[in-house]
Amino acid sequence: MSKTEAPEKVSHVTRMFGEFTLDLDRALLLKNGHEVKLRPKSFEALKYLVEHPGRVVSKGELIQAIWPDTFVTDDSLVQCLRDVRLALGSERQRFIKTSPRRGYIFDADVTSASTRSNGLNEATPIDRVIVVGDGTKAALREDTSHIEFGSLHQSRWKLNAKWLVTSILFLGVAALVSYFWLSRGSRNPKQPSTIPDVHSVAVLPFRPIDGNSNDEYLGLGMADTLINKLSKVHQIVIRPTSAVRKYSETDQDPVAVGHEQRVDAVLEGSIQKSGGQLRVTARLLNAQDGSTLWAGQFDEKLTDIFAVEDSLADQLTRTLALRLSSDEQHRLDKRDTENLEAHQAFLKGRYFWEKRTPEGLGKALGFFEQSLQLDPNYALAYTGLADCYVALWGTGVKPASEMGEKIRAAASRALELDDTLGQAHTDMACYYTLKYDLQAAEREHTRANELSPNYPTAHLWYGYLLQALGRQEENLAERKRAQELDPLNLSINNGIANALFHLGHYKEAEEQLQKTLELNPDYEPAHSSLGGVYFQQGRYREAIAEFQKGHDRDDLAFVYAVSGKKPEAHKELAELLKAQAKHDYGSACLIALIYVGLGDKEKAIEWLEKAYRQHEPSLLFVKVDQRFISNLGSDPRFQGLLKRVGLT
Repeated sequence: MSKTEAPEKVSHVTRMFGEFTLDLDRALLLKNGHEVKLRPKSFEALKYLVEHPGRVVSKGELIQAIWPDTFVTDDSLVQCLRDVRLALGSERQRFIKTSPRRGYIFDADVTSASTRSNGLNEATPIDRVIVVGDGTKAALREDTSHIEFGSLHQSRWKLNAKWLVTSILFLGVAALVSYFWLSRGSRNPKQPSTIPDVHSVAVLPFRPIDGNSNDEYLGLGMADTLINKLSKVHQIVIRPTSAVRKYSETDQDPVAVGHEQRVDAVLEGSIQKSGGQLRVTARLLNAQDGSTLWAGQFDEKLTDIFAVEDSLADQLTRTLALRLSSDEQHRLDKRDTENLEAHQAFLKGRYFWEKRTPEGLGKALGFFEQSLQLDPNYALAYTGLADCYVALWGTGVKPASEMGEKIRAAASRALELDDTLGQAHTDMACYYTLKYDLQAAEREHTRANELSPNYPTAHLWYGYLLQALGRQEENLAERKRAQELDPLNLSINNGIANALFHLGHYKEAEEQLQKTLELNPDYEPAHSSLGGVYFQQGRYREAIAEFQKGHDRDDLAFVYAVSGKKPEAHKELAELLKAQAKHDYGSACLIALIYVGLGDKEKAIEWLEKAYRQHEPSLLFVKVDQRFISNLGSDPRFQGLLKRVGLT
């Protein structure tokens, strides 16, 4: 038997830039010594760029380095780089800069280093290292559960009898201990079995078991609370409330829902109230065959609905074998209020907000305000207020002059109370967009996506900003990420078509819009977008038909004007001017477009200035609208307007 020897030393090769360290041997990204999570392909992208700093790396070269044996599209690369930029916290391309039509440049000073350590896994707690047999190294871990072997000097090794017996004894003890703990866990009803192959879940609104329609808000509200909790976990995709709210009014087959929502599993449940008691039952079902993956029943006092929500979230994360970071666990465990009445008012507010109608938004505002009267420090209720104000502004129900300060006040108060609310950061991004502070808006969008990666609206709205800034590949990547989270969302599907349109992919945009209209043939924005595709291809007759279906008067008037139908254009313009005079907001930019079509540049500039004063969201997109650029692009007044809006 050989004597104990000192372990062989090996090197850890690292690359350092800024506050970051790239450990090439362990495939880790560290920031100030703390690990930053990166998916394997995203790590490979960063590694390749770091190893080739200061020069342009073409898309083809980078794709070949990351996927040498697989065909992928540019979208996969764009998403990888988006992940890397988020991990680096690099706003406005701090480290990785895009060279238009050429590729990417890693723009940072990179230093290399090799750290000396023993040849074993450093993450493994080591008690001592021994050498057994013919130069074979073994590490005895502190938990003495097993021994790891690795050749130090030769590729072949032997164990003498004594060490072989010792190894077997160690393994035997480990097996007995494992059996004991596993057996003990299986008898504990609080330890659910794990389902490691579930990566996406749709949480259906819980059904009132007595059919009491007054409790419908509670069923959707509980689902919404659970969705918000689980959406903070990066390892699993949760369909948003907007995707599942329609199932609250129907008795759907969970398997059919699973197929429609394209998820691995469906959580369904029921709620029964009796006196002061609350019983909640829940089942996690395989979306392929309807088999039960997990089931639970919770009986609590009605005043302790929080315990039910906490238990449900905890059971599901353990059932799905989710490995939570300490930050994710903290956010999952955190209660936003301890006031039951405030929470119930909030759930009612969310129920009516999800209806997305002016009447529903009005009722939602009332319940969120009631919730805050009961608990003035309820951050989520402030986010609810901000969501309502954003919806009222974005849909044109209320002008920016009235909604802007309300959005800012509600969202900023929510963030004062809880800076980890992704939705509140999204609302702040909308406020900054409304104020044409686009750098601040992008900062808030980035933060929202970091905190709430499963919030599709955040990705969709960030896509709008990227579209306005002319960063169309990133725009498409954000839209596709939103579609992964909410595949049946009409606005998201329409947004993908618009991103393809701005990339010049007219055929693909048309195909995407046809798919969107298959989901809902009456969805007017998709008809308008399709009209835009036809117009760009010179198919005026088809464009007019689609704009008519979409009730899109400004685009329709523009086509009339440029296709020789000026009387029709003037008629549509007169109607829009009449509506503008009545409301005094919401259509100035659209009227400017018609004047562009009619060849009246002075009137077009005049109405664009009015749109600027009214902070119309549509003004953000004039830089990427060829109809404006072709006719006004050389006008200094137009260029000055773009600069004031933050587009140049």
